[in-house]
Amino acid sequence: MAVRKSPIYRVMIGGRMLGGVEYNLAVTNAIVAAMVVLGGHHYSYILVALLVHALLKQAYGADPDVRRVYMRYFQHAHRAEPWPQAGSRKPRPTGWAAQ
Repeated sequence: MAVRKSPIYRVMIGGRMLGGVEYNLAVTNAIVAAMVVLGGHHYSYILVALLVHALLKQAYGADPDVRRVYMRYFQHAHRAEPWPQAGSRKPRPTGWAAQ
C-alpha cells in the first residue's frame, strides 16, 4: 500500500507576511512612507522605504521569527544567567563539556 503524502506549505505554518516581511512591519513602513511622501513632498523617501523593506526581507529570509526573538531577548536578557556561578546549588550535568 502506498504511503499518502500531503504537501506542507509555509503559508500554512508561518505568520502573516507581506512581500517577505511580517505584515505589521510592512504596513507600518508603507504608512510612514506615504505620510512622508504625501505630507512632506519628499519623493526620494520612496527609495528609503524600499531599502528598509529589502533589509527587512533579508532578515526575515534568514529567520521568519526574527522580531519575536529580538523582542524576547531585549525583555529578558538582563534576567538570564548564561552559566551557573561558582557554588551554585545546581551544577552542570555530568559529562557536560566545559569549553
